Amino acid sequence: MCRKTILQTIDTLQSEHCESCTHLAGAAGNQAERLFHDVCKKCVIGKQIIQLGKGLTAGHHQQQQHHWSNEETFYAVNHIEVLGIAKGVEQVANRLEIDPYYVEVHYFRQKEKAHHTSVV
Repeated sequence: MCRKTILQTIDTLQSEHCESCTHLAGAAGNQAERLFHDVCKKCVIGKQIIQLGKGLTAGHHQQQQHHWSNEETFYAVNHIEVLGIAKGVEQVANRLEIDPYYVEVHYFRQKEKAHHTSVV
């Protein structure tokens, strides 16, 4: 199952079952978070959501993270800015033979780094 489908499935399960859960009703803040973790581990739907969530990260931890050269970083950042996130990430990932997840993460880290070092 692709990442987008997993996220949509989790969202559907939460909106159909978790939002009306009587165990979580009225809880807020840290109490809600504690209840969520305690109740959901015992709940059939909660177990399904947890299992689906594991599928989101399983593939990314198995692949070794790419070590970016300056040229690859320059290419990726500029290419993504010209084509946009969706098309740019896909094309850079195909060209450099890297998981699109890592391309997107690297792009946003570079943008964040540039934002923090820019002169105001």
